[in-house]
Amino acid sequence: MNEGRFLRLLATALTVLCVSVAAACDDPVTSDLEASTTLSASQGTGISGTWTLNREQSEGPGGQMHDGQGRRRGPRRRMGGGELVITQDESSVTFSRGGRGGRGGSVTQTFPTDGSTVTRETARGQVEITASLDGDVLVMERSSSDGATATQSFTPSDDGQQLFVTNNMQHPDRDEVVEFRLVYDRV
Repeated sequence: MNEGRFLRLLATALTVLCVSVAAACDDPVTSDLEASTTLSASQGTGISGTWTLNREQSEGPGGQMHDGQGRRRGPRRRMGGGELVITQDESSVTFSRGGRGGRGGSVTQTFPTDGSTVTRETARGQVEITASLDGDVLVMERSSSDGATATQSFTPSDDGQQLFVTNNMQHPDRDEVVEFRLVYDRV
C-alpha cells in the first residue's frame, strides 16, 4: 500500500474515532482532523475545564506538529485547534467544541463513564464507544463498523494545568498501531 493511500486510510480512521469528531462526521468540513479532539470545561484539577491545543508540545502521527518556529511538520497538516470544554460528574463526561471560522456549529457529546457502550450512527458507519474512569484518567475506547479501533486516554498533569490525550488507533487494513499524543493547556 502506498504512503498516500495509507495516509487517507489513517485520516479516515482518525476522523471516525476521535472524540469530538464522532458527532461531526455528518459534516465533511468539520470531520477533518482539524475538528479533532479539542477540549474545555470548568476550572479544576481533573479533566474538567476549558482547554486549548498546545501545538508545540503535541505530537501527531509521524512526528511533531510544529518545528518550534510555527511551521507545521509531519504527514498531517491540520490536527485539532480551537477550544475543547470537558465537563465531568460522577456518572458522565461531556465534550463540547464550538465551530471555528464560521464553519459548522458547536458539537456537544455526553458519555456515561461506567463502561457501558454507546452506539452512534455516523456518515461513515456505526461507532461503538465506551468511557470509563480510573481515578482522574478517562479512557475512551471506540470501534467502528469497518473494524477500526481506537483508545484515548485523557490524563491531567499533576498541577492540573495541562491535559495529555494519548491516542492509539488501528485500522484493519494496517498491521501497525498508530500512536500520538496531544497536549492541551488549561484556559
